[in-house]
Amino acid sequence: MTTKQIMLIVMCVLLVAVLVTACIVMNKVGALFDMLNATTPPTEPSVPTDPSSEPTDPITDPSSEPTSEPTDPTDPPVTGPHEHQFHKTETHSATCTQMGYSVYTCDCGKTTTRDFRDPKGHDYGEPEVFELTCEQDGYTRLVCKRCNVEERRNEQIAPGHDYQLTDTVHASCTTSGYDEYTCTRCGDVKQENVVDALDHTFGEWTAIEDTDREARTCSACETTELRSIGGEADLTIRKTRNEDHPDWTHHVITVTHLTDGETITYNIYIGLEERDITYVYSNEGLEILCSLNGEPLRFTLSADESAVLTVDANGEKTDEAPKDEPDEPEQSDPTDPTEESEPTEPGEETEPSAEATE
Repeated sequence: MTTKQIMLIVMCVLLVAVLVTACIVMNKVGALFDMLNATTPPTEPSVPTDPSSEPTDPITDPSSEPTSEPTDPTDPPVTGPHEHQFHKTETHSATCTQMGYSVYTCDCGKTTTRDFRDPKGHDYGEPEVFELTCEQDGYTRLVCKRCNVEERRNEQIAPGHDYQLTDTVHASCTTSGYDEYTCTRCGDVKQENVVDALDHTFGEWTAIEDTDREARTCSACETTELRSIGGEADLTIRKTRNEDHPDWTHHVITVTHLTDGETITYNIYIGLEERDITYVYSNEGLEILCSLNGEPLRFTLSADESAVLTVDANGEKTDEAPKDEPDEPEQSDPTDPTEESEPTEPGEETEPSAEATE
């Protein structure tokens, strides 16, 4: 037998098996339906109503009970829907920015809002003006008189400083050096590139004639240190020139005690032709050594307090600073018209002129 014949036989056998199985299943399902139909009870026929029995009228039959209770005559009569009766319970005044209104309430609790009023708007007082500066904004400030709210107008942003180099101060023996910058807008001044003060450049100690002291002077700033001969420096004399009076040699002498830091300041004005001046300080005070026509002059100022000494061209001293020369009176221009004198009253007597001749 060939393979095709074998396959055909197998398929036939399978088909027969399927058909047999289907028949068995169908028989069982039919039996199940028959069993279910057998278990359902038959329906009993309804009993006919006796025609001799009459229906009971619930209205005429006294034995029948009423379906509802009678109405109590004391109960309030039933009316229509509730009408609200509103009365004012709250009042809210209008503010600068919020509306005003009133609240009405009914006895049943319902509320409604009525009587709306427009906001009042702000009531500003006098404006306060803040000027624009380099560091502060400029603006106009307004404050409401009712609610104190603040408003700014015409605002200007602070531009900041505009610094330009205006001066260079060189360091000295006692003061620092720096570049000075000035703001072109507001005049504010600041310092940059600060250099520390330099040290003194002192010369050799030299004895002061007719004294028991010796001194040495800084070649840069003319500051002089004094000490007893052979001892340690106990004070300094700083001499500063002031050219406010061109006809005088004005020295500001600052004496500083090195032991306690006490400072005394003297203002010395010398009007002599010979301007070779020596300053010596001792317990008695400040001595000024100078000369007039080759003759030595010696002046002493107290060591207790600051003082002023002025020596004029003749060697005379005073304790006041020299006075500036008075300004020459302005000469009137002869071409200018003279002012007319006021007319005299008829009862007034006129004084004779001082220039009148006899």
